[in-house]
Amino acid sequence: MFTQGILEGLKGTESEDRLKITNLVKKYGAKTVVDHLTLTVFKNEILVLLGHNGAGKTTTISMLTGLERQTSGAANAFGIDLLNNQEEVTDFIGICPQENVLFEKMTCEENLQFFCRFKGLSNIDAIVEDSLGKFNLTAKKDELAGKVSGGQKRKLQLAIALLGDSKMVLLDEPSSGMDPTARRETWEVIKNARAGRVVILTTHYMDEAEALADRVAIMSKGQLQVCGSSLFLKNKYGTGYHIEVDKLDANRGLEEFEELLNSYLARTHLARSKDSGDDAIVPEETNIPKFEKEVNDAGVLTYAVSQDLAPFFKELFEKVDANLSGLNLKSYNLRVSTLEEVFLEIGKMESKREEEEAEKVKRDNFVE
Repeated sequence: MFTQGILEGLKGTESEDRLKITNLVKKYGAKTVVDHLTLTVFKNEILVLLGHNGAGKTTTISMLTGLERQTSGAANAFGIDLLNNQEEVTDFIGICPQENVLFEKMTCEENLQFFCRFKGLSNIDAIVEDSLGKFNLTAKKDELAGKVSGGQKRKLQLAIALLGDSKMVLLDEPSSGMDPTARRETWEVIKNARAGRVVILTTHYMDEAEALADRVAIMSKGQLQVCGSSLFLKNKYGTGYHIEVDKLDANRGLEEFEELLNSYLARTHLARSKDSGDDAIVPEETNIPKFEKEVNDAGVLTYAVSQDLAPFFKELFEKVDANLSGLNLKSYNLRVSTLEEVFLEIGKMESKREEEEAEKVKRDNFVE
């Protein structure tokens, strides 16, 4: 396992208008929950923090908000020592915790009014009206917070987090409990709220991460594994492109299409050979990239191909379009690797590293 992880290089990142976490550690006895986390989040950016349960995401947010005391490490936000000056930074932090913290015997409107006063805001009536409208809660403003649905409670909690001009907003699974329509409406509010702010968001929904993230950070067992834009992660860890096909005749094979696909995969090998200075004209059969064929749960036949094929897509698909019936294709669809596939791939790599380390320990013990 490694501490620093793989990070996408960024330019112009020396401004103090950011949150900088350095070697942050949290231990409970002998158990290390957050292990030397180093991460920078910039103003006007949404960073989505991903990881399985127990990865250290919520503990990290708890330390940043002062709910948990760090074992060691530092966090600097907008030029202020965040971990040791909690009173000074309280005014510019907005937090949506994983569990709702609402006054359930107060109305939705009264909850918002209370937190507006707590943050020292003026023009409270206008702010509350605007917040209720953004989250489609206007019709619920006079209902007790404890009586509205789980999704509406979550909206209210998120509305509280975004009150005022909080420079740093920490959202721990903000859309949990919402129906799909409400989630998508909430995404728009969050995207519009990032201007002038540092936003960290945790989620288990990969479509949410795709929709909101300027950058994605993946944690495992308290350590940062990778951090970068969705495109960076897909290029580095994705499984390439996927061509989904629908047969014209279910009783006939796709040999002609597969032969055409293989011919272009061979050309990607030749192109790489030339780029590397290899003068070989005919590639070795064993070196030619192969497609991987699979049928998903919905019965859709998919060909997984290398990213190296991308420069040949225009030419390849022009030939496919000109001869659909001859290739026994009714239709086809091209898609890139999803963030979920990247997440699973990184999980496999982590598991493999752990197995290799365990095997090394066994060998060392056997030698001793």
